[in-house]
Amino acid sequence: MILIDIGVFVLTLYCFLSAFNYFMATVIFLVEHKKINRTNINQTNIGGGRSKYLILIPAHNEEKVIGRLLDSIANLDYPRNMITSCVICDNCSDDTEEIATSRGSMIVRRIDETKRGKGYAIEWALSQIDIERFNVIVMTDADTTLDRDILIKLDAEFSPETTQVVQCYNGVINPDDTPLTRLISLARALEIIYMTARSSLGLTVHLIGNGMCFRPEILKQFPWTAFSIAEDFEYFCILALNGIRIQYSYAARVFLQEEKKLSHAKTQRQRWSGGRFSLIVRYAPKIFWSGLKKGSIEQIEAALMLLLPNPSLLGNVLVFTLALALLLTSWLLSKIFIVTAFLFLFLYFTSSFLISGISGKKVMSMLLIPVYLVWKGVIDLGAVLGRKKNQWVKTSRH
Repeated sequence: MILIDIGVFVLTLYCFLSAFNYFMATVIFLVEHKKINRTNINQTNIGGGRSKYLILIPAHNEEKVIGRLLDSIANLDYPRNMITSCVICDNCSDDTEEIATSRGSMIVRRIDETKRGKGYAIEWALSQIDIERFNVIVMTDADTTLDRDILIKLDAEFSPETTQVVQCYNGVINPDDTPLTRLISLARALEIIYMTARSSLGLTVHLIGNGMCFRPEILKQFPWTAFSIAEDFEYFCILALNGIRIQYSYAARVFLQEEKKLSHAKTQRQRWSGGRFSLIVRYAPKIFWSGLKKGSIEQIEAALMLLLPNPSLLGNVLVFTLALALLLTSWLLSKIFIVTAFLFLFLYFTSSFLISGISGKKVMSMLLIPVYLVWKGVIDLGAVLGRKKNQWVKTSRH
């Protein structure tokens, strides 16, 4: 019986520390919020045009959305001669290439039926382009739009010579389409709060895959070898293993299109979960051990960050752990920890309204949380069991 008590206590302690981590991110964001907004305003007044940008867009049959992205690039508040957009037409069989050409974008055409996926497309494109002609490489997905002043803000972010990699703010283009997109917009806001808090403490953040910005020297020093189905997370692990910090920009913003139904979003979430779980197992011990050998607190912390469950996974683990605490243990401390963890996670979730704004419809979308958690729990369980973790499937556009 004592072994069961200890096991449940360890799990409740893990949940408590994870939820406390998110809660502290909320506190830090609240403290830093005014300063962050002042910095955002001040960066608007910085003269743009100092850096030359390559905007690299991996695209596999993206005719439905690629025109919108290229139009947003054409409307950027930045000197046109300092911007080059390049669409990687990766095994395209639709009108992606024709639309990109009509918008004046540079095109690189890749045909390879054996090496399929975004990671292979990025690696191939980087080998075809002289990236050293540019000051910053911005990678963005085809189903996004860019904020008009994003490059002005990135000029400010990259003005210190020490800045090597920046992850941009990821918002949602269509937050009010359905109750699901409203709920996902709240989840995106949580991500923004967490990553902003980490960056304000000088800690690294992970790459999201959309709005990733690199100095070309980084991509030369650490060639793109991230070919898993979670290529962005894998490249973050490679950089963390080599002690490279990724900074987060609250000011430089991209906006992505979210799926309107759970059935549409399933493939993408399966890919993310399956890829990340396998990468955590593969890289977390390496990064931790490298940090110990080098005496790098930053690397050790980055490894520990990999072990932190995302909010939806934590929510499911909390429910499971609460059941264990009620049924299998009499230890009061375990029950106190788990209830406190629920409170921390609830406060973290409600902080999302700081970013997304509050409305009756967004509050009502929270009624979907139990359904979403069950749906996501099934996906995460399948990922842990290894189902489809090596398969790349394109997300359909709806």
